[in-house]
Amino acid sequence: MFGQSLLSAFGIACTTDTDQLFQIPTTTSAATYQFNNATTSIPNNTYPGTASNITYTAGQFGNAAVFNGSNSYITTNYNVNFSNTPWTISFWMKSDTANDRYILGTGNTTGMSISARAIGSVFLISYGNTAISYSTGVWKHFVYTFDGSGTSKGYGNGVLEDTKTSSVQSNSDPITFGKYGTANTGYFDGAIDQVRIFNSELPQAAITVLYNETTTTAQSASIDYPSNNPNSVAYYKMSDATDQLGNYNGTATNVNFNTEGKFGFAGAFNGSSSAIRLPDNSLNSLTSYTVSAWINSVSDQNNQAIVNNWGYVNGNAERGWMINKMTGNVIRVHNFNGGATQTFNSTGSVSLNTWTNVTVTNTQSQVKIYIDGTLDSTHSTGGFSPNASYPMRPHIGAYQYSAGTYGFFDGSIDQIRIYDSALSAANVTTLYKEVECEPAAINALANFNTVLYTGTGTSGGDIQNITGVGFSPGLNWVKNRSFAVNHYLYDSIRGTGAAKALHSNTTDSEAGASSYSQNGGVSSFSLDGFGAYRGSDNTYQGTNMNGQNYVAWNWKAPLANLSTGFNGSSSSISTNVIPLSGTSFSISSWVYRNTNNTVSIIFGQSDQSNGTPFLSIGFDTNNNLELLNRNASSTGLDLYINSATHGVGINAWYNIVWTCSTTESKLYVNGVLKNTTSFTANSYSFPSQYIGARMRTTGVTNNWNGKIEQVRIYSAAITNTQVNDLYAESAASNNTLNYPAGAGCIAAYPLQTDAVDLSGNYSGASSNVTFGQPGYLTENTEGTITSTVAANVDAGFSIVSWTGNGNDATVGTGLGQQAELVITKGTANLATYNSWITYHKDLSTNYHLYLNTSDSQQNGAGDYFRDSAFTSEVFGLGNDIYGPNVSGTNMIAYCFHSVPGYSKIGSYIGNGSTNGTIVVTGFKPAFVMTKGVSGDRWLIADNKRHVDVNNNAFLDPSDAHIESSFGTGNGMTFLSNGFQLKSSDSVLNGNNNQYIFLAIA
Repeated sequence: MFGQSLLSAFGIACTTDTDQLFQIPTTTSAATYQFNNATTSIPNNTYPGTASNITYTAGQFGNAAVFNGSNSYITTNYNVNFSNTPWTISFWMKSDTANDRYILGTGNTTGMSISARAIGSVFLISYGNTAISYSTGVWKHFVYTFDGSGTSKGYGNGVLEDTKTSSVQSNSDPITFGKYGTANTGYFDGAIDQVRIFNSELPQAAITVLYNETTTTAQSASIDYPSNNPNSVAYYKMSDATDQLGNYNGTATNVNFNTEGKFGFAGAFNGSSSAIRLPDNSLNSLTSYTVSAWINSVSDQNNQAIVNNWGYVNGNAERGWMINKMTGNVIRVHNFNGGATQTFNSTGSVSLNTWTNVTVTNTQSQVKIYIDGTLDSTHSTGGFSPNASYPMRPHIGAYQYSAGTYGFFDGSIDQIRIYDSALSAANVTTLYKEVECEPAAINALANFNTVLYTGTGTSGGDIQNITGVGFSPGLNWVKNRSFAVNHYLYDSIRGTGAAKALHSNTTDSEAGASSYSQNGGVSSFSLDGFGAYRGSDNTYQGTNMNGQNYVAWNWKAPLANLSTGFNGSSSSISTNVIPLSGTSFSISSWVYRNTNNTVSIIFGQSDQSNGTPFLSIGFDTNNNLELLNRNASSTGLDLYINSATHGVGINAWYNIVWTCSTTESKLYVNGVLKNTTSFTANSYSFPSQYIGARMRTTGVTNNWNGKIEQVRIYSAAITNTQVNDLYAESAASNNTLNYPAGAGCIAAYPLQTDAVDLSGNYSGASSNVTFGQPGYLTENTEGTITSTVAANVDAGFSIVSWTGNGNDATVGTGLGQQAELVITKGTANLATYNSWITYHKDLSTNYHLYLNTSDSQQNGAGDYFRDSAFTSEVFGLGNDIYGPNVSGTNMIAYCFHSVPGYSKIGSYIGNGSTNGTIVVTGFKPAFVMTKGVSGDRWLIADNKRHVDVNNNAFLDPSDAHIESSFGTGNGMTFLSNGFQLKSSDSVLNGNNNQYIFLAIA
């Protein structure tokens, strides 16, 4: 079973996705009396009360019961014997007099009672007079607990004030409030509120929660409090060597994680060299511990290590602890404490080739061994200790003796949980009865699809619309199957067209093909596919050559929103004239500049040099953000800010808002007011208006170089709050005219796929612009370099673009989980190396591969990828001039992480057999890409071309070759739960060779 949802397939709450299995408990009172004008108890009024001469007044929570000191009381039918069972009573009290009075009690001359005494203390009678101080006329919180065997504690306002030990008086009469049980004496004078009775001795944490109650929590019969629950310090799901808590990630050697486990994947250990080493000394703080693991042993080989924290060096005595499986299939616990070494064997044994839960609890005095949730044996011990003079080297599946590694486990290990205390038998049973989380539902074909087609183009420029993809591609990868020509890769960030093609088998930049007429390519993305274009060079290049067979692999990764690109020389949008009076208006826009030191215009209207009014927003030659509002006689407003001072740079999105009232003008950047000036408004109209340019006497000029979107025009000066709303605008309102609601927007240009005005009155005519570019919501600032991201979080795939800075850096992925495969490429011609530099989680630390070569993994020494900088938000880059972060270079990356039931990124060890290695993925693959770590080709198989082992076809991303096959009966077979390598060829399954892979359902 493979999964991640919160419910199992049977609707039972699952646990395998829970890091801390034992959660904060909910404790329900046996009875709670709120005294809000009634004497009912909650929950369910099981113990109702009957009031005599009770009135009600404002209490600690709502109302409280008032007792008159002479004949007021409340009887109940709560008749639990308080003498021989644990309990807790909590209440709020305000006494009006300092006389001896009973607050509550049972019986008459014997039993339990709580009374307020004239000496200023409240006593728990018959339990050694446990006392809590009090003052009259003041509300105070009181709690008394009893452990069931003679010890009582008293807490005042959440603080322990007294502890007593005494004999117990038995009485089963029901509780009475306001007098001494059944006796008509000692009537209470004051008010009582929120009485809670629990059938357990609550700890200090619960007492604190009771004291800090609110009016809301007081309405419930239950309280939640953080108890001393077992604390998980490490949790290994064993789909890799990662600790799910992030505390002690391991390093695996020769462990096959593509093995079906008890829950999802497991680590398969070969009995001779497999091991997971945890960080040195990482478990040293555990003076007591619990280790739970599922094991599936395949041999009776002696001394097979499961989990240990052990240290030994020549001349030093052994320290720490070790859990092994020994000959006879018994479980042995070793405790090492210098010269004092003890071993403890289970009385029972585990079965071979069967999943068995082994749990060990170990304190300084006692070891317990559990098998399949049942206590097998208990042993007295002299304890254990770490080695203070030599590093402890904890392992899973082996142990380290001096410099060598020994005690290798032979079989599979799954679901390791380590706690910093000895669990109770009940908690061990909970571990044994864990419920697996099923995969979250994901429609594979809605996120990845392979399409086969035959070209129809007979002359240069012919476009064939390829449909059946099922979505608009985020990444589109096309290869001619029958002719040896380049692979073609396009994505939603860089766009389409021959000049945007990247070839996985070359180091060419995306400018390698200058026009459609030369080499063809992909012309556009549609809602259900793409346009395939035939080139005119008659060399079978392109994606639509007549009679040629093609495969297209497509990944979904939508942009959050879109914008329009302007080329800085001839791009503009001319709009119908918007009737701005010049007296009161606002203009808002999201802008992205590609270059500095140029006069660029965001929004421009006809200029003063031609004797006409002039209004514009732009940047001057000194990179100042400048607002101009002038009448025909050159008088009016000049307002600007220094862009460098205010952090308005290039290659990033900014929200610019200009507001004008009749008396002042304001400039906002990213919701923050940057400048204000007073002026006398001009009252005029404009003959022409532009987005991305302005009109001068010489024609359209000052063209914008970058991207623009969400241009909004208002007929009034909008407020600070409305400016902040614009800065925080989500994609949901991008196509809404009235945003912010009531702000008076009269024209709005989303500028995503056209120049239409949402009001329908002032739509524009575009010239040399590029619609469908990444918008402001695609900007990712989680890394030290701002990136542009198109992400499909559910499918674990994103496309990332950034400009290198030549330093150690991080780049955001938008995935929300750590990227396990990152394929990078510089998109421009470089003087330095321009390969497809590729990270995979199972390569050696700081190593990389090249997608465009068959080379073995290369040591980047942290100058290409910095593995230690990878997190759930970013991947890490180094500063090498041949790496993926060359200064000033535009880069693209395709990022993947595994999604249970849909995709798997991992590695396997070949066995050199034609009926060999089975790789478990948890689903039937539709796409598999593999590569030998020590060399050999990349290979791609898919379920459209690759039907079975007798009809298989591979393509190599690093080569222009046509499809190849390993021959009948060889190659790869897709299984219902993974794939099998039925080949002895070193390209796929060389004996003891390591291979990385990406598999998608």
